[in-house]
Amino acid sequence: MGLLVASGSPCLRLAMGLGGRANAFHRRQVCGWPAQILEQTMRNKNQWLLIAALAGLLIIVFWYCVSVWRATPAMPLYANIILGVAMTLALVAGCGLTALMYHSRRKGYDEPARPQTKKEDQASR
Repeated sequence: MGLLVASGSPCLRLAMGLGGRANAFHRRQVCGWPAQILEQTMRNKNQWLLIAALAGLLIIVFWYCVSVWRATPAMPLYANIILGVAMTLALVAGCGLTALMYHSRRKGYDEPARPQTKKEDQASR
């Protein structure tokens, strides 16, 4: 394989990954349409495989949740009220902490600490 790469074929060098992202436009010009079609096919194939796997997992989880839900006895009204209040509080706390995280990042509180230099120390006096 080293001899093939050393042969200087630009299409082969780009196909082996030696061209990088900067040469994506060049790869389409040098290698022509077969490489472009192969690249799109593999990208679409991987996306469809991922979508199919996640959809299958969602169906299995949904079926399991429904079967467990039907197998358990009904909860009394006060338990449903407590569960609803707990869910609401958890959602409010999660949204509040997420908003606080974005706020502190925007204000610069999450920047790493750096020691003060002598120039900055003299300027602050």
